[in-house]
Amino acid sequence: MPKRSEKRDTAKAEYIARKARGEEVSLRELAKEQGVGYQTLRNWKAADKWDEALPKRKRGGQPGNRNSAGKQNAAGSHPGAPVGNKNAEKDGAYSAVFFDMLTDCERELVEQTPLKSKEALEHEMKILKFREHKILAKIAEYESAPEDSLYISSLMDMRVPGGRGKDKKDGAVQSIGMYSKDSAFSRALKL
Repeated sequence: MPKRSEKRDTAKAEYIARKARGEEVSLRELAKEQGVGYQTLRNWKAADKWDEALPKRKRGGQPGNRNSAGKQNAAGSHPGAPVGNKNAEKDGAYSAVFFDMLTDCERELVEQTPLKSKEALEHEMKILKFREHKILAKIAEYESAPEDSLYISSLMDMRVPGGRGKDKKDGAVQSIGMYSKDSAFSRALKL
């Protein structure tokens, strides 16, 4: 049986070290550096499962990310938006229902829901009745809207403060916006 090449372990260690630093690794360049053929290096990588030996990244923000530094929700328990916020809501059809945040009309509708089943189902029935009401109200709103109405479905807005960059000495502010819009008809269809 032929002796295992010591270049094989050296190449693996170099590959893992570069990947751990976040560098892109060209197998052709690595093969040249180690003095082996490209196909040989590919075979070693596949046989020894080099990518499985890489350190696993944790979920969440990147190291050093300070986007939500110092922010806490209303309960003060963890960073983020306040409990019950509606920042990402489009039409509310599938949004979470917070009974303490309902309007009087909505609360009355929930309380009038006829229920004759066990308490475990009572809660679900109230939520379903409320969601049905919200969906039907939104559909009615979209149906009564003019045919040429458009609604923003997604928005990306990037701004660069004036005075930054090599050529920006006049203090002008640049902004780029990308908007995706839906018609009232397409929104009603989705509901």
